[in-house]
Amino acid sequence: MNKTKNFLLIIVAFFAGSVISLSTAMVFAHGGDTSMIHGCVRNNAIGNLANIRIVSATTNCNSNETALDWNIQGVPGPTGMPGPTGIPGQTASSSAYFGLPFFCTLHDLTPFASNFKGNDFSSAQLNKCGFDSVDLTGVIFKKAYFSSSSISNSNLTNANFSTSKLEQAIFNNSDLQNVNFSGANLESVKFTGAQHMDTANLTGVTWSNVTCPDGTNSDDNGNTCIGHLTP
Repeated sequence: MNKTKNFLLIIVAFFAGSVISLSTAMVFAHGGDTSMIHGCVRNNAIGNLANIRIVSATTNCNSNETALDWNIQGVPGPTGMPGPTGIPGQTASSSAYFGLPFFCTLHDLTPFASNFKGNDFSSAQLNKCGFDSVDLTGVIFKKAYFSSSSISNSNLTNANFSTSKLEQAIFNNSDLQNVNFSGANLESVKFTGAQHMDTANLTGVTWSNVTCPDGTNSDDNGNTCIGHLTP
């Protein structure tokens, strides 16, 4: 009888312990949410041992640990400072507002004419640009590259084209008062009817198939327009 009683007590104790153990596991279990970071925090710190460990979403913490979850995404930070305002209008031509080099494929820059006076286009690449009937007084085109661009009927007084390369550019009927073309390479450029080119600085200019202001060709004038600078 005593043996049977003891055996029953053991069975009861076993099931009781199992229930308590299961309850403890449930208390310290994670929910399996993969959108959270899961950890187990030791209830009592022990020396230099790690007091928190990162675990998987389905891992159960030990009985001496507390489950801790936090959002992977975190709290949004403060809004950053606004960026700089973009360049307005047509980007290829409007960069001229700031004197920056640009590669131009526009044919009509007349709408921006008021912004070109005195501007700096040094080393710019000007391909098929139209500066017709524009005030370009004092504009700097030093070391610029022109290709098939038109600058006709424009005011170029005191403009600087020194050491620039001009291919198939058109200056017909423009005012070239005191323009600096020194060291420029002129190839198939047209100056038909250009005004005051006789006041321009033409030191070291290379002439090739250039139409002079008087309509003659530089190739027929000893590879120069000197002496043919007035219409």
